[in-house]
Amino acid sequence: MNGNRRGGIRCERIRSALAAGILFAAWAGRAMAGDDLKIAGSRTGEGMEIRGAVVTMVRPMTRAMDAGATVFRAASAGMVLANGAEVVTLSSGRCRLALDTGRILSVGPLTDVRLTWSASTWGRSVMLLLLKGVIRAEVEGLRAGGYVFGVQAGYALVGVKGTWFEVARDDERVTVSVFRGHVWILQDVVADPAVASARLLELETTEGMKAYTREAGKGLGAVVEEGEQIVIEGRKPLPVPKPIPRGWRDRIEGL
Repeated sequence: MNGNRRGGIRCERIRSALAAGILFAAWAGRAMAGDDLKIAGSRTGEGMEIRGAVVTMVRPMTRAMDAGATVFRAASAGMVLANGAEVVTLSSGRCRLALDTGRILSVGPLTDVRLTWSASTWGRSVMLLLLKGVIRAEVEGLRAGGYVFGVQAGYALVGVKGTWFEVARDDERVTVSVFRGHVWILQDVVADPAVASARLLELETTEGMKAYTREAGKGLGAVVEEGEQIVIEGRKPLPVPKPIPRGWRDRIEGL
């Protein structure tokens, strides 16, 4: 009798695995068909959905590593990247990720970026931790899909309000360029995705916006409009944004 019960459990697990495989194939297929997709992921204890990303384009010399893993693997089109995944590109590497509806992330050469999704009682956030290199993102709206979206680069936190923008980071500075829409920036934020996500979600409240206004008056906050660029050096007060230099957007082939 126990043997029959164990056999039944094994069969049920096999059926579940097959069903999951079918769902995954359909999901990856939609991701490859276009950028307008919703990516279902795991759920938190509160029942809030946490999403993932799908690689829609990749060039050689691009590696990815899942959260908790210790070895990078070659990235490939259709690969799923879950919460905490890290993407690294070498000199000829490039890739494009579909995060969810309206969010497209392009990763340039010589780049290291980590993807995190989080949920709290305040809301949900997508946070990119840029360790080095250059990324570009297209975001249709701040709350599209119920998420806030941001990039943490050193001590700078870039919050997105529906835009097409770029963040580049090297050893000395962070450069933020806005090609469409606008972004806001907070300076001197602890370089931790959880802390940065909390700051993003705070800005959804009236008190959070008041605090941001106060910080902007101290040189710790700024709004970068379409066609503008700001260069941030370490923890120094934020400078006044300037026009994007001619040819900047096209300086990296394939990005």
